Amino acid sequence: MNMQYREIALINERLKVAHSPYIATIRTKFFKAERDFFQQHIQNSSVLIAGSGRGDDSLWLAKHNRLVIGIEIFPQLISAAMERKRNKEVSNITFVQGDFFDIPFQNNSFDAAVLNMGTISDFEAPERIKLILELCRVTNKVFMDFYPSTLEILKIRRRMYEEEGFLNVQIKDTTIVSSDGLYSCSISEKEFAALAKHVGINVQFYPFSRIAIMAEIAKKEERQ
Repeated sequence: MNMQYREIALINERLKVAHSPYIATIRTKFFKAERDFFQQHIQNSSVLIAGSGRGDDSLWLAKHNRLVIGIEIFPQLISAAMERKRNKEVSNITFVQGDFFDIPFQNNSFDAAVLNMGTISDFEAPERIKLILELCRVTNKVFMDFYPSTLEILKIRRRMYEEEGFLNVQIKDTTIVSSDGLYSCSISEKEFAALAKHVGINVQFYPFSRIAIMAEIAKKEERQ
């Protein structure tokens, strides 16, 4: 979720609203496009979900894959995800408390990793580089979506965050901010490609949604 808050209760509430289809109509279409994409590209695999939140994506991906491990920094969200796992009686998911900048798994532990909901847009370039390198350490294939910087997309995203209850949402250049902690940058394909080149990885782009592009990242020595 694209937010930088101090209050975990507010993060939890925003995540619940974002996954409410009768409230967050724009986000719901985004999630459908995202999951349609994952169903085509991630099957029968061991998958790491970086920033697993309340477990929504982990629970969905578990239907199509052997093993799903979600890593989340906030213990309250881990607790919510574990409760939902118990209620749904899902056995092939594990939730781990930790920082996705320092993933507590060995090199090449997973078939694929997912960083979704435009999370890469939360960070500036140095942190983006660090995060991509860390994800590529534990897997050979990473999927992450990002928001392009066109004015049309920025306006749609502003409406999306307003639907989700963010306060005083504004567009500032190519970043969307709110008075209650939202900070979400935009990234162009050109900028993302330059980032990938700097890091020394391959990237392929898929325009899967009206408001976002999916990047498939792979280490150069591993890509076929």
